[in-house]
Amino acid sequence: MYRRAGHLFVLLTICISCGTLWAQQRAPIANEPIEGVQAAALDQPRIYLNLRRSADGPVFKTSDAEAISAVEAFLDTGASGV
Repeated sequence: MYRRAGHLFVLLTICISCGTLWAQQRAPIANEPIEGVQAAALDQPRIYLNLRRSADGPVFKTSDAEAISAVEAFLDTGASGV
């Protein structure tokens, strides 16, 4: 009688273990790229700023063919999961 109870206990333990492992499996997630979006732009806020020597001075510009004055920066809020 005790031998049969031992076999039943082992069988029950195996069934519970298999059920637990089966319940933890997750469905695969599709990887869909978003066209035209940089990876850092998904979870970090962006700001644009101009640099000046003084508060009312002229804005710094590049000396290339296209004079660019704005600088793009990412704010790290510390809340990203990446």
